[in-house]
Amino acid sequence: HNVAHSFPTRRSSDLPLGRSLTARAGAPSGALETFLEVGFSLGELRVIPDGVIRIARGQKVWTALVEVKTGDGLLGREQVEKYLRLAKRRKYDAVITISNQVSTDPDVHPVDLPAHATNAVSLFHISWSEVMHEIRMLLAHHRFTDPVSLWILSELSRYLEHPRSGAMPFTDMGPSWVSVRESIADGTLRPGDQKAIPIVNAWQKLARQLCLGLTARLGVPVKQVVPRRWQTDPGLRLDEGTHRLADHGVLASTLRVPDAAGPITVSADLRTSRVTVSIEIGAPQENSLSRRVTWLTRQLKDAPDDLLVEARFAPRAETTCERLVDVRSRPQLLLPGKDWEPSSFVVSRSQPMGSKRSGARGSFVTSVNEAVDGFYADVVERVRPWAPPAPPLPESA
Repeated sequence: HNVAHSFPTRRSSDLPLGRSLTARAGAPSGALETFLEVGFSLGELRVIPDGVIRIARGQKVWTALVEVKTGDGLLGREQVEKYLRLAKRRKYDAVITISNQVSTDPDVHPVDLPAHATNAVSLFHISWSEVMHEIRMLLAHHRFTDPVSLWILSELSRYLEHPRSGAMPFTDMGPSWVSVRESIADGTLRPGDQKAIPIVNAWQKLARQLCLGLTARLGVPVKQVVPRRWQTDPGLRLDEGTHRLADHGVLASTLRVPDAAGPITVSADLRTSRVTVSIEIGAPQENSLSRRVTWLTRQLKDAPDDLLVEARFAPRAETTCERLVDVRSRPQLLLPGKDWEPSSFVVSRSQPMGSKRSGARGSFVTSVNEAVDGFYADVVERVRPWAPPAPPLPESA
């Protein structure tokens, strides 16, 4: 290759960010080299990708082309296809793109490409939001053996967080945000309305950012819970999301945190301008019915009084719901009768939704992030799932 610049190779254990990002593209662990603005010939074209990555492990060498956009720069289909052709001709393993475009799913590239384009070469996208969350997670949870690597990563984090770096987190619901909210208020939004599609797409990106943010701070992989049919058909996910928005005015996602007492659901009701965060917790299956309720309220003794507690009684369809402050003193409020055994409890909090399409204050995205963070601190991290006690040994004769 004609190499314009190269960085000295360091042990991969000393480069946790490089390893964590390239691992997503299927790269092996090994000595990592990076090169900037390497020139290639592709027929009569002169092609200069932003970078090349080379990782060697024993006799195996893994290589990838890298294309980077910052600010409002968008990846183009023609450019990405050109790099895929180049990588195929050079027998490279992957093409990695980095930009502020946030994918709705880690396996979905923001550029729509024909299926055959990635037959010979893998294509991966990493948003700047993901890079920044990965850095935060490493700084908070990785055990650095090299103080220089820690210093470099800290400086990179400081640089990327500066507004002029061009690495922007997802904050904008898009230009159709106001018109969609108005249509929902008027009752005129329909599932086939094209302006609803970018809003559902933006919500899916926001849900992915919520997972990334929690992952970075908790140090465990937080993922969305989606029906299996969506995993194989992203178009169906978008279609059902637009129908739900048009019919009910609601955007919703469910997150799963390892070892949490239950799944966390985040929903935004554009009709009432409220954001609701909730968690469903399995109820104890022993002791008196009242003690099953107090099992939960004891764990929430310092939680805000305005939380709602709903009791579910599967397979019955009926539920009961009361404020936490009332259930603390009178657990029987949730129990309609002696034969109503709660199967689960749903704890929720609703708060006003930001109306602005973007920005740091008063925006929809900010209000959703704050609602999730507050609910996690006040509820999720306080509650432990119920587990039956260990069976006792029989008394000796």
